[in-house]
Amino acid sequence: MGLEFETAEARRIWADYRRRLAWRDRDLPAIERSERVLEAEAHIAEAMQEASDDSEPERLRAALDAFGSLDAPPPAWRAPVHFALRYLGMSVVVVCGLFALAFLHMAAMEIFNPDAVGLYWNPGDGYTLSYENQPGSREVLGAWFIPAALAASVSLIGIAAGVYRLLSPSASRAST
Repeated sequence: MGLEFETAEARRIWADYRRRLAWRDRDLPAIERSERVLEAEAHIAEAMQEASDDSEPERLRAALDAFGSLDAPPPAWRAPVHFALRYLGMSVVVVCGLFALAFLHMAAMEIFNPDAVGLYWNPGDGYTLSYENQPGSREVLGAWFIPAALAASVSLIGIAAGVYRLLSPSASRAST
């Protein structure tokens, strides 16, 4: 079938509406998308025939308004930015997860080897997180190392979960 218009303005308006319709139905199977386009064309053609003797673009606008407005697809620049942010965010999730595992491991090792594992201050190197007590260094946290390591792990897991939730398909679908 397909609607054909005489004026360039009406063709432009219809092309814009079809683009919006395609964006709205992007998750549907191809058969359902084509059925919806045919249904829209039939309703628009019928509404335009019933409209008054206005110009073709005005009749089309009136028919589209009666059929319902659709959100516009996002601008083209958003796709590459979204792609970059998604993979940057996934890198943050992985790094936070690895550090959280390291802190959890160090907290467990502190239980079995409390004299060696911890956060140390070495006058030449500054602060070091170590599995071995280096000569000349002193432990900074002492018995507080296990709660501090667990708190750091929980914080990093929370950051990773928050970033993952922000980047999840359901969150990105709700924002578009």
